[in-house]
Amino acid sequence: MDQTKITWPKMDTAFLVIHGVGAHKPFEVLDDFTRNFLDVLKVDKNVNVKCTHKVQRHNDWIESYIASYIDNSAGMPVLDFYEYYWDCYMTREITLGEVIAWLDKASDGARRFYKEEMPELAKKYEKDGVDLFKDGEFKPRGYSILLNSLGPIQLLIRVMSYLHLNCMIERLLEWPSFKDLVTYTTSDVRSQNYEIRRRILDGAVEELNLLLKSKRYKQIVVVGHSLGSVIAYDALDRIAHDMNVPGGIQVDAASQIKGLVTLGSPLDKVAFFFTEHMPRKNWIQRAILAHFHNFKRRELTIDKPFKDIGDPFQTKLGARWLNFYHEKDLISGHLDAYYVADEDNVLCKETIPGTSVHSCYWQLRREFHDKIIQCFF
Repeated sequence: MDQTKITWPKMDTAFLVIHGVGAHKPFEVLDDFTRNFLDVLKVDKNVNVKCTHKVQRHNDWIESYIASYIDNSAGMPVLDFYEYYWDCYMTREITLGEVIAWLDKASDGARRFYKEEMPELAKKYEKDGVDLFKDGEFKPRGYSILLNSLGPIQLLIRVMSYLHLNCMIERLLEWPSFKDLVTYTTSDVRSQNYEIRRRILDGAVEELNLLLKSKRYKQIVVVGHSLGSVIAYDALDRIAHDMNVPGGIQVDAASQIKGLVTLGSPLDKVAFFFTEHMPRKNWIQRAILAHFHNFKRRELTIDKPFKDIGDPFQTKLGARWLNFYHEKDLISGHLDAYYVADEDNVLCKETIPGTSVHSCYWQLRREFHDKIIQCFF
C-alpha cells in the first residue's frame, strides 16, 4: 500500500495521554482520546484502521496500551496509545481558604505580568474586548466576582462546622477542579501537598523515560488535558533538565519527543501563581529560578535586570507545542506566558451538545483532531 495516499504517521508513533482534574477511572481518558481519534481516521480520512489491546512489562508492573493498524497492510509505521493515570495519588484534602488564596495569588501574578512584562499584549486584549482587561491593564474582575461569591459560602461552612454537619461540608467542598489544581501547584516544599505533587510528577517522568528507553518509537506526542497539561509540561521540563547533566538522557533519545498537545490548559494561571517578587539583592536566587523552566517558557522573573551567572540548560527540547482552548472555557486560554506560536494557539468554537465545554475537546473533529493529524502525520 502506498503510504503517501493515506492519512497515517510516517514514522512509528506513540501518544501518551494525561487526564485532567476530577475523579477519573483508569483508561477512561485513553478511551475518549483513542476512540474519537480512530473514528476521525475511519470516517473523515477513509482509513480502514483497527486496534488491539496489548501489554508490556515496565519495570515492576504490566502496562496496557492500544496498538492501531491498517487492515491488510504490512510494514506500515505503528500508531500506539498510552495513558498516564495519576488520580490515584490525589487525596483532595484541601480547605476552601487554600483555594481562595490560590485564586488571589494567581490574579495578582497575572496583573503584575501584564503590567510589567507584556503591557502591549494587555492593550491588545482590551481592544479585542476581553473582559479582564481595562485601561491597558489586567483587571481581575472575574476572579474578584468569584472570590466575593465565596464569602457567604465560608460563613455557611463555619456555621455547619459549629453544628457538626461534616458530611454536608464535604459535599459543599467537593470542587475537584480547583482542589486538584491547588494541590498539584504547591510551590512550598514544606507543604503537606508537595509530596503529592512530587509523586504525580515522578510518575509522569518515569512513564516518558520508559517510552524513550524502549526505542520503539521515532515520534512521541504527549497530550495533556486541563491539569494534565501542567503535569505534561513539568514532565517535559524534567526531561529537558536531564538532557543537560552528565550521564543524563542522550539528546538523540530525547529527540523522540516531537510534540506537546495541551487542551483546556490552565498553564498561564499556574505560571502567574509561581511568579515571585524577590529582593534585588538576591540576584543569585533570582537567576537560578529564571533558569528553572526551560521548555519553551518566557522568563517570568519580574524586576530585571539581574547579574548573569550563566544558564546551565543550554540543550533544549525541540518539541512542537499545540495549545487548544475554547472561547467559553474559563479554565483555559491563549498561552501568553509560554513560547507557543500564534498559529499553534488554536481557538476552538465548535460546541458538542450535552457535553461541558471544558470536557469537549476530545470530540472536536475539525478543530482538534485535524490539527494534530496535520502536524504529526
